[in-house]
Amino acid sequence: MSVPSVNGVIAEISQQAQQLSAARSPGTLWSAKPASATPEFSELLFNSLKNINHSQIQSGEKTRDYMTGSSDIGLNDVMIATQKSALELSLGLQVRNKMVSAYQEIMSMAV
Repeated sequence: MSVPSVNGVIAEISQQAQQLSAARSPGTLWSAKPASATPEFSELLFNSLKNINHSQIQSGEKTRDYMTGSSDIGLNDVMIATQKSALELSLGLQVRNKMVSAYQEIMSMAV
């Protein structure tokens, strides 16, 4: 894995940590925010699916480039991209299963 890709992953993790800490700070749950500042659930879901798809495409491209003999891609980069995309897909499936389970539970509730 190259240094720029490691730095990119670290920057992404720190950005997510900042978002989580901002969401957990007191007063943010009930404070009035403009509608544009709060993303919709559908937007978050759509963006996460786009990220999973992008990761799958990148993994396929790196694998194809390595198999065709591209000199700038190492086997470790291919394996990391493949494992990253597999992990993201697995997480996406778990989230989907939890959402379906929650939906079924809500639908089975007596009104």
